[in-house]
Amino acid sequence: MKAVSRIIVLLLVIVMLTLALNIQTVESESVPLLSLEPKEYTVQVGDSFNVSINIWNVTDMGGCAVKLGYNLSVLHAVRVYPTDITDDAYGWLPVNSTGNFNFDKHPVINNTRTYAPDHAYVWIAAYGFTIFNGSGAVFKIEFTAIGAGNSILHLWDTEVADHLANPIVHDTLDGSINILFGEVGGFWIPVDKFSLLVPYIISAITMILAVSISVAIIKYRKK
Repeated sequence: MKAVSRIIVLLLVIVMLTLALNIQTVESESVPLLSLEPKEYTVQVGDSFNVSINIWNVTDMGGCAVKLGYNLSVLHAVRVYPTDITDDAYGWLPVNSTGNFNFDKHPVINNTRTYAPDHAYVWIAAYGFTIFNGSGAVFKIEFTAIGAGNSILHLWDTEVADHLANPIVHDTLDGSINILFGEVGGFWIPVDKFSLLVPYIISAITMILAVSISVAIIKYRKK
């Protein structure tokens, strides 16, 4: 009887852990995420390259505003470009002298805006675009590497809004740039996908354990 009781307790613990993990996964998936893509990037001095600010798992997004900080001693922000999500935005800030944003000619970058020593930031806001659901790139920023070193691409003062301008709760994830001398070429490291497989791995382990325990109970009863 003691062996059977221990097996029952073990089964209950496994079930509770599985339920807790599934609840945590659902909660994390329910909160949209603003992040840099690629998350990590390595280039050489003199390279020009683009990074995008992506939204993940959003519903009813009609507006988005971000500030993206970077190390002014190694990076120079050049331009901001729209994406498939924001190319029909009704309003785009900052605006040019005529009050209208010109995607092809107006550089919205101001490399003198500082939020920390030797760090500037890009401020981007678009609203009134076609309601977006899902995941995709919201903004694209062109940088030039002007010196060797590294820089965190820091997302802050971010806003995501629905079509009624109500705020949408969201998380943010920073990126980083590493600038080297010499011809190294750029490469990117994708966001870790292993965490997405964790629930399935746990479920498989749970099933295996449940089968093993059931066999053990049957053998015990036969004895």
